[in-house]
Amino acid sequence: MESTALYYQESGKTNPMGISLALIAGLAAASVLGFVYAYATFYIPFIYFNFLLTYFFGFSIGYAVGKVGSLGKVRNSRVLLLSALAMGVIGIFFAWVFWISAASGGELMSFNMNTTWFFIQLIAMEGAWSIFGFTPTGGALYLIWIVEAGIILFGVIAAVGAGMGSKPYCESCDQWLNTQKVTERVRGVANPIGFRKEMEGKNYDALKKLPEVTLGARNRTCVQLSCCPGCSNQHYLTVDKIERSTDSDGDAKENTTRVLENLRIDRLAYEDIMEWGKQF
Repeated sequence: MESTALYYQESGKTNPMGISLALIAGLAAASVLGFVYAYATFYIPFIYFNFLLTYFFGFSIGYAVGKVGSLGKVRNSRVLLLSALAMGVIGIFFAWVFWISAASGGELMSFNMNTTWFFIQLIAMEGAWSIFGFTPTGGALYLIWIVEAGIILFGVIAAVGAGMGSKPYCESCDQWLNTQKVTERVRGVANPIGFRKEMEGKNYDALKKLPEVTLGARNRTCVQLSCCPGCSNQHYLTVDKIERSTDSDGDAKENTTRVLENLRIDRLAYEDIMEWGKQF
C-alpha cells in the first residue's frame, strides 16, 4: 500500500546482518580511535585542540555506525542511534584504558572495569593535568570528565544521521533511491515557509519561476531529485538554500539551510522538474 504522507518516512525495518556490521564498525572505531585519542590527549598539551579532538572522536564513532548501518540497509535511525551511543560509551572506556597505560608508561593497563575505575579514582585524588597553575582534583576533575564524555556522546549523536545520509528507501525493490542534483543556479528561496507550503500544495511553479543566477552567486538554491532505479514508482524532491558570507577574518563561507527534504512527488512532477533543470 502506497504511503499518503507528504514526506518520506523510514519504515523502521532492520536486519540482523546490518545491525551486526554497524556494531562491528562502531566497536572497531571505538577501540582504534580510543587508543589514538588517549595518547593524543596525553601527549598534546594544547587544551583547545584536545576539545576538537574530543568531538572528532565521538563523531567518528557515530559516523562509522551510521554509514555501515546504511550500507547494511538498516532503515531505523533510532536503533542506529542507540547502537552508536553504546559504542560511544565503549569508546570512552577504551580511551580511559589507553590513557592510564600512557600515563603509567605502559605499566598499567587493564580492561577490567573495576580495576579501571579504581585507577580513575586515584587519578582524581592527585589530578591529571594543570592549566594556568591550577590542577583540578576531586569533584572539579570529575565534572570536567563528565563534560568531556558529554562532548564525545554529542559528537556521536551528531554523526549518526550524517553517516546514514538522507536518501529514501524503496521497500518494494529493497534498495536506496538514487539522488541527483538538478541545479544550483537559481536564486535562493526568499520565504522558506511560504515556499514549502507551495511545494506541499503541488504548486511547482514556485520553484520553476526562481530567477537564474551564476553558480557562484551569494544566494542560491540547490534542487535535488530522488528516484527508485528499480520500479521508478517513488520520487522525492529536496531543496536547500545556500548563502555565502564572509567571516571576521575575511574568509568566505557558505551556510546551507534545508528548506524541504524528501517531499513526495509524482512521476509527472519529477519528469517536469528534471526537464526544467536541463536549461541551466
